[in-house]
Amino acid sequence: MNAKNVTQNSQEKHIIQENKMTKYKCFECGKEINEDYLRKKIRCPYCGGRILFKPRVVTTRIKAR
Repeated sequence: MNAKNVTQNSQEKHIIQENKMTKYKCFECGKEINEDYLRKKIRCPYCGGRILFKPRVVTTRIKAR
């Protein structure tokens, strides 16, 4: 492997890691908060709220009979 391939592979890994970052939302103001910030404090950096949640991505449909 040459230096160019190593650099490109490390950049691709960084992009993949960014996409895997868990996003939390503040219950009070509704803004998204990165997991990295929560390692330092467990409060919303925008409003100071202490209730944070992970928004669900998958929707479930239930058929009515």
